[in-house]
Amino acid sequence: MANPNIVNVTTITGNTTYLTPANTTANVLLSNAASSGLVFKINQIVCANVNGSSAVNATVAINNQAAGAGTNFPVISTVSVPASASVIAVDKTTAIYLM
Repeated sequence: MANPNIVNVTTITGNTTYLTPANTTANVLLSNAASSGLVFKINQIVCANVNGSSAVNATVAINNQAAGAGTNFPVISTVSVPASASVIAVDKTTAIYLM
């Protein structure tokens, strides 16, 4: 898919997505198929540890193909998130465009 022109958009639709993983393997939070003709701007990704007593490691990555396929490019890798705390992996100063 060619890069969509995001200057002359006709519609901007806001959306918030949440994921609470049930395991420690890779999970797809958001996927954008090449055939969609859309580009998604990701303003923020927060990794929250709901375990009240132990730190956990968080990795956030972008894949170059839809649905978690292709090459994995880490945004943050194995960052320790303290018990009952959060880490901001991406914010508006480092927004990601998912084509």
